[in-house]
Amino acid sequence: MNCFEVLSKDSFHIYEKEISQLDLDCFPTSGWDLDQWLTLFQNYQLKVLLALRDEKVLGFVAFSNIENESELLKIGVKQAERKLSLGSQLIKKMIDLLHNQNTDKVFLEVRSDNQNAIKLYSKYQFKLINRRKNYYQNPLCDALIYRLEM
Repeated sequence: MNCFEVLSKDSFHIYEKEISQLDLDCFPTSGWDLDQWLTLFQNYQLKVLLALRDEKVLGFVAFSNIENESELLKIGVKQAERKLSLGSQLIKKMIDLLHNQNTDKVFLEVRSDNQNAIKLYSKYQFKLINRRKNYYQNPLCDALIYRLEM
């Protein structure tokens, strides 16, 4: 059975290697190194919601929350867990958590060629609000900006 845990800056070190490796597995060209993770905790009030089984990281969602607005920065799920709706569970838990903190809006950015992520975000009522042409490289594609009104 999966359990979920919100990490703080002080508890990140417990899972930092697993999270960093999963991030690189999911995003080989844009994974964050340890210094980037720590900078985000320090400067952007980063929160990381983990999905765990037997104390092993199966997935994470990283987000920032400043006043009444949040930004979903990254979500990563182990390949074997993707067909088991773990990404969906993480998004739902994050939304519930933010709702309880009186968040009004959640923003995110996604590659226009990432159809699985777009379907997932649409399932939770994220709406497309903007497009940045040719924002991403390798391969070249647009960035789509989504917003969820809570």
